[in-house]
Amino acid sequence: MNIVCECGHRYNAPDGVAFTCRTCGNRIVVLSNPAPQQALPEPTPATDEEKREYPGLIEMAAMFVAEWRAWRKAGKPVVTAEVRQQRRELCLACPKYDSDQDRCTQCGCYLYKIKVGGIVNADALSWATKSCPLDPPKWKAE
Repeated sequence: MNIVCECGHRYNAPDGVAFTCRTCGNRIVVLSNPAPQQALPEPTPATDEEKREYPGLIEMAAMFVAEWRAWRKAGKPVVTAEVRQQRRELCLACPKYDSDQDRCTQCGCYLYKIKVGGIVNADALSWATKSCPLDPPKWKAE
């Protein structure tokens, strides 16, 4: 099966194999029968009070650095596309979700994939070491 990592590096790998991309370090799992793409549920709009209330920049940066260090220490594990999709669906239905910015108002994380300092896949939904910041969490680290 031909695989293309998010960084653009190409691999030819058999089904059921897991490996780390030599270029960017992302963990890649080759699925034999990937699930078909399903339509995302309609986002739950945040109230005006919740919509713009994010943690401060310093607090968000500190949370990101702590989560990034834990992720790197664990070997940069990422979840499968199916688990990421399940997490996203839970976030879209959450009242803390800001649909205008595709972002969580609890922790400030963006839910779309971004590139930060050369790290591809730096989104809260893909890191296997990340869990939902709510108490109790809507989804947990793998």
